[in-house]
Amino acid sequence: MMKTALKIFVIFLPVIIMGLLIASNIHNQKNGEQWRIPVTGYDPRDLLRGHYLTFRYDWNWRDKIQENKNERANCVGRECALCLQRSDEEITHIAYVDSVENARQCDSFIKGRSYNMNNFSISGGAYGLQRYYIPEKNARQLDQMLRQNDSNYDFEIEMRISDTGRAFIEGMYIDDQPLEEWIKVNAEISD
Repeated sequence: MMKTALKIFVIFLPVIIMGLLIASNIHNQKNGEQWRIPVTGYDPRDLLRGHYLTFRYDWNWRDKIQENKNERANCVGRECALCLQRSDEEITHIAYVDSVENARQCDSFIKGRSYNMNNFSISGGAYGLQRYYIPEKNARQLDQMLRQNDSNYDFEIEMRISDTGRAFIEGMYIDDQPLEEWIKVNAEISD
């Protein structure tokens, strides 16, 4: 009887662990603080993995002190965090913080790594959370719009950031409209 119970426990242990990980992930995603971050186009395109917009975050780096490259260099090549400060519902200050403990003073923070002084890769997501799935029929138009340097469109990613520094993409916006609504009203459908 004891062997049977042990076998059943061993069989269901991976399912229980997976369920706990999923529940933890959902809890972190739903209880985090929401932020909208501007994005700009980025190449190369990933033609083999479906229809995604690949982008780079247009962080609003803090002026003066944090613009000093020596301070950003402290983060290069190791785990650190981005400190996000909010003012009038906009992100006004982004700065590197050398540790998660120091980042707790921020309105919100994102854990990640910096590989040079201008790029920051967000932890826990493929491609550093820099891809967003889009409908196939609108892929070409949206891709061209995002990559135009003189674009008349403002692209933003809505992100939820947990109190532990994990980031989750919730949606994409074009000119303050959710992507799905913008497509319904404005998109040129190509077949």
